[in-house]
Amino acid sequence: MCTRRTFVEQISGLTRRYGHRTERLHSTLAAVGLALAGQADARLAAVHALLKAGHSRRSVQQQLGMSWRTVKQFADVATPEELFTGQ
Repeated sequence: MCTRRTFVEQISGLTRRYGHRTERLHSTLAAVGLALAGQADARLAAVHALLKAGHSRRSVQQQLGMSWRTVKQFADVATPEELFTGQ
C-alpha cells in the first residue's frame, strides 16, 4: 500500500473533491453527451415515423442505412433513454 499522499487545493469552479476531471472537461463531456442524445432521438423518431407509416423493418433499415439490430432496438423502445438501460 502506498503511503504517499497528494494535496490538491480545491478551487471553486475549477476542481472538485476526489475529481479526476476538471470542471471544464466535465461540462464539455456533458455537452457532447447531450448532443449525441439529440442525434439518437432524431434517429429514433425517424424509425418510429416510418414504422407508423406502414413501412417494414427491412424497408426502414434500407432507407436509413441502419443495421437490422439497430432498427429492432429503436422499434422496441419509446425513448432514447431506454436504449441505455442496463448498460
